[in-house]
Amino acid sequence: FICVGVPSQGPLQVYRLGFLALVGRLGNFVSGFGQP
Repeated sequence: FICVGVPSQGPLQVYRLGFLALVGRLGNFVSGFGQP
């Protein structure tokens, strides 16, 4: 976890971006896995 000059609300946005990235990757994996 990199924290360089991040404001008080920095971690919140980082977590949100990480969550969105994880959801997007999971969605791509599920869509690709669902196809024959």
